[in-house]
Amino acid sequence: MSTAVRSLVASGKGLDDVATVVFVGGGPRTVGLLERFAASADDRLHEPYRAAHAPHLEAIRSNPPRGFLGATLSGSGPTVIVWAEKDRAGETAAELSDRFPDHEVLHLPVTTTGASAV
Repeated sequence: MSTAVRSLVASGKGLDDVATVVFVGGGPRTVGLLERFAASADDRLHEPYRAAHAPHLEAIRSNPPRGFLGATLSGSGPTVIVWAEKDRAGETAAELSDRFPDHEVLHLPVTTTGASAV
């Protein structure tokens, strides 16, 4: 863990992210998996320092496309991953392509088997 991250966690700023991980992993049974997943996209530990590299992240979150579940930065940015309902992912990607014509929008499936050697 880096010194910067250690100091954030020690100051209490990382507690929200830790609580989110616990909530998503084993949240109350009354909250559905999709709601827990959406809540997990709110990263207060890393994103505040990286969001400037991906200004479209806030634009997507403040005006989410149809089928939107959440948006996260990939690494330090500027790539943004938009998580969508499986049955609406194509519609979500098409809307994002229309809204952000200068960016490449890829509609990628989520694998259920993990990484494998090619």
